Amino acid sequence: MSDEASSSSAAAAYPTPTPDEANDERQYQDAPPSAAQLAEKRKKNRQVFNKKRAELLDDLLRNLDILVYAELSTIYYMEYILPRQNPDAEGAC
Repeated sequence: MSDEASSSSAAAAYPTPTPDEANDERQYQDAPPSAAQLAEKRKKNRQVFNKKRAELLDDLLRNLDILVYAELSTIYYMEYILPRQNPDAEGAC
């Protein structure tokens, strides 16, 4: 390993911005968004939020339906199928 400074080819790969370019970038970053930009951003965020909420509720309802179906199937199996397999059990059909 060398403790020497990097070669000029590395510096050429990442040119330093001129003072005018640096000032333009700083002004762009520091400028507060306009009212129209804020309104557009809020509208977009609300649309994304509503879409995600709808997807979450749809997934939740689907999982709840599957859970209820599984529980009803289990109750049916325990009530009607198991007594038929063991005729000595009480309450057999």
